[in-house]
Amino acid sequence: MSKPKSSMRFLGIDANIIKLYDTNLGWGINIQVTPKGIHCVKCDVDDCVHVEFALAQAEVANTVRKMQKQGWNLPDV
Repeated sequence: MSKPKSSMRFLGIDANIIKLYDTNLGWGINIQVTPKGIHCVKCDVDDCVHVEFALAQAEVANTVRKMQKQGWNLPDV
């Protein structure tokens, strides 16, 4: 069985902003990363499909692990 096509695209990380594009919504999505946590600007929550998708990206996971070592309060990846 083939994996369902994701409706999101990872665009990259710029400073402490993870950039995604949600093709279902037709919107660019910004995920803010701060020492206190991670937050989806579009959904105005800390845990949504955008955050989950972002954390599943290898580049994001590596960045989050580095930030955790610096004491940032971020979810485990």
